[in-house]
Amino acid sequence: MAKTGTVKFFNDEKGFGFVVQDDGGPDLFVHRNEVSGGGLLEGDEVQFDEVTDDRTGKLKATDVTGGTGGESWGRPGKGGGKKGFGGGGFGGGFDSYGG
Repeated sequence: MAKTGTVKFFNDEKGFGFVVQDDGGPDLFVHRNEVSGGGLLEGDEVQFDEVTDDRTGKLKATDVTGGTGGESWGRPGKGGGKKGFGGGGFGGGFDSYGG
């Protein structure tokens, strides 16, 4: 059965945050991979399932819905889509003839 709560904090760059449960239970960790629909913003009213993380043994939120943020998650990739190093292509700033 789904529970309800409020997003306490969510770091979009790192992809995790915490949800305060409406029933007074402990704050739950939430990872971006467990969120469906819009991204999470502080103060969003969300629905989720509570499970125990097999790896850590701690409670976490899964199947989280109700976020009002955009679909774009995480920071932009490094390098701006350019190949190579140092502005000189694969030669590190040297011309293609090794000069």
